[in-house]
Amino acid sequence: MIDGKEVMIHNPAQAIKHGIGFLTEDRKDEGLILDFSIKDNMTLPSTKDFSKHGFFDDKTTTTFVEQLINRLRIKSGTPTLPVGNLSGGNQQKVVLANGLALLQKC
Repeated sequence: MIDGKEVMIHNPAQAIKHGIGFLTEDRKDEGLILDFSIKDNMTLPSTKDFSKHGFFDDKTTTTFVEQLINRLRIKSGTPTLPVGNLSGGNQQKVVLANGLALLQKC
């Protein structure tokens, strides 16, 4: 039941449509690409939301990522920093931001 209504969920896309996400507990092997930037890790699952005609809208993407960094208080300095350079706790926040990016529409 979601919001008092019975729903049937048969696949991940349907779960996301209903606002349900999944976060892995193994951030280093399953949740992040450690050599990629914070920005790339946050937006990879929702690339279609940040592109127009196959090209990334860098301004929209950067604004969105900076808002998530501030909202989750990720101590990063810059969105272009490789996520592997962050502390474990801040890496966990990037995984959470990754899930939030999937669930919200830009």
